Amino acid sequence: MDKKVVKNILHIILVSYLFNGCTSFKYPSTSEVKPIHPSSKPIIDSNQSIKKNIVFKSAQDVSRLVPVRLSEDRKEVLSYPAPTDLPDLTTKKLANGYVLDLVGVNNNTAYLNMTIQEYKNTTHVILKDELLIRVTLINPYIEMYECIGVDSEFIKWIEEGVISQKCKQIQVSNK
Repeated sequence: MDKKVVKNILHIILVSYLFNGCTSFKYPSTSEVKPIHPSSKPIIDSNQSIKKNIVFKSAQDVSRLVPVRLSEDRKEVLSYPAPTDLPDLTTKKLANGYVLDLVGVNNNTAYLNMTIQEYKNTTHVILKDELLIRVTLINPYIEMYECIGVDSEFIKWIEEGVISQKCKQIQVSNK
């Protein structure tokens, strides 16, 4: 082999080694995890990463509607799911009207005037302009929280009326 080729291969191996060595991940220990609220206990297992969940209450049932993400001024669709990306439900009912998000909503999420099944069965490509026209629920949320934990804890916190103390409240728009 030519010395130049060998030298290039060694450079590629060295660069690959350096990049791979810099991306190792270490799960935090329980002592490194800070709870959102002082009275909450951190939940972590050394074999799983911490997952932040969104728990919210909305003005109407959005579980079967298609979520889209709008710009801050609510005049543009920033992101929307592919029909194949959506599960059959976008939320899981918890207690007292609260639900657990299953798709990744935030305070800029709005909902289309079509069900997930209708969206999945659409035969034409829906463009952003058409999506914006189809937005029916622009500010659907009454309350929204970012929580760390599992469903059973969220239900307990809701029933005890302490979800606002156990989770970080997210400001929802009332515009």
